[in-house]
Amino acid sequence: MELVVREELKELLAAEESFLRQKLRVLWIQEGDHNSRFFHSMFAVKQNRQAVRDINNDQGQRLEGIDQIAEEAVNFSRGFLVFGMNLL
Repeated sequence: MELVVREELKELLAAEESFLRQKLRVLWIQEGDHNSRFFHSMFAVKQNRQAVRDINNDQGQRLEGIDQIAEEAVNFSRGFLVFGMNLL
């Protein structure tokens, strides 16, 4: 069930991104380069929305900041490597 919801969310986000891209393209055609500040701010908003700000580790602790998130990603990946080595 959770996988279905995640896939549906992924599809909806892709559709929203496509819609915004088309909308920006229409505005750019209408306005040209006169509104470049607007387009740069719209791009920045999109990038900011896609940023990972925090994650929860296996113990349920909330990790914030690039250093904590990176460390947890490395530790999480190591878990897979150790598990894979045990299968051999």
